[in-house]
Parts: sequence; C-alpha cells; structure tokens
Amino acid sequence: MKINSIDQIASTCLNLVETQWFDQYQENIQEVCQSAENPFFIFNLDFLKAHLKTIKAQLPDFIDLRYACKANPMHHLLETIKSEGLGVDIASLGELEQAKKSGFDGAKVLATGPAKSKKYLKRLLDENIGLIVVESTLQLEWLNELALEEDKKPQVLLRVQLDWDESEGTSVLGGSAIPPFGLSDEEWIERFTSS
Repeated sequence: MKINSIDQIASTCLNLVETQWFDQYQENIQEVCQSAENPFFIFNLDFLKAHLKTIKAQLPDFIDLRYACKANPMHHLLETIKSEGLGVDIASLGELEQAKKSGFDGAKVLATGPAKSKKYLKRLLDENIGLIVVESTLQLEWLNELALEEDKKPQVLLRVQLDWDESEGTSVLGGSAIPPFGLSDEEWIERFTSS
C-alpha cells in the first residue's frame, strides 16, 4: 500500500496498534495495570521501529528526520530512534547529555532552542554538533568567534520569525506578541549588509 499523507500514516499505525499489538499483549497489560501502585507508561519499541520504517519508506531520501528530545528523553526510546537512522533535536545541555548517552553521533544532532549561552555554544562545537540554529545576532557573533578560535566550520541555520497578518490578531504561534524566537528576515539581512 502506498501512503500519500501523514494522516494516512497515522491512521494505518493506529489500526496496527488497535488490532495487533494491543490484542497480543492485552492480558499482560491488564495484569500490570492491576498490580501497579504508581502511574506508568507502556512503550512498544518494536512498534515504534515499524512505524519509523513506514514513515521513512514514504519520504524522499533528502529528508532527514529528527526526533525532538524534549518530547521524551527516555534512554531506550532514544536508542530505538537512533537505531532507525533518525537524528535528534536538542534544546539544552541536559538533552545533549541524554542524546550522547543514547549513542547519537554529534553529526546527527540538531541544536535548537532560544537560550544558548557562549559556554553552551562552545560545548556544541566541542561535540561536533551537525547543525546549530542561531536565534540572534549575539549568538551568531559568539558562535563565529568560537569557531574561529577552534578552527571549525559549523553548519548554521538562522531562525527567521514568520510574518503574519497583524490584523488577524494572532501569530502563527498563537498570541498577539512578537514571538521570542529568531529575528525577522529584515533584521537578518540588516545584520549581514551592515558588516
């Protein structure tokens, strides 16, 4: 079956969960639920692998999937995601540590998140992080300074704020205020043309 949309992928996977996985383990799951004293999560890592394979098979080769570590930094989950060839998106030093403990090579790590100190940027360079997203001209200046000192040429993405029709009252991220992530395209252009 050729899947043509993300909704179709989700629907197919939900059907698999409902019919195969749950039926197979229903008795065990009920036993665990009845005996558990604390709340818990059940993860089917075999199903996750199959789900990732389904998604990857439908995408062109030039798309490189990344998992947001902040969604769930559980070690076994990250190891499973890594084993299927996905990269990881980190937004903090703690997430970087978790990704490294789970075996991710720096080249498969994307560093996002608005709060990047100079010390954190240096650590990203030291770990040979594959792609670093900068949010401000100050972060870009720090990263450039550190890269020159260490003779490194990191791959960098500039985070650009999306334009929205202010008359509609809300941005694409919700709310009416300018979001704190990145700069407008005009601000980035000014930064590079004024140097």
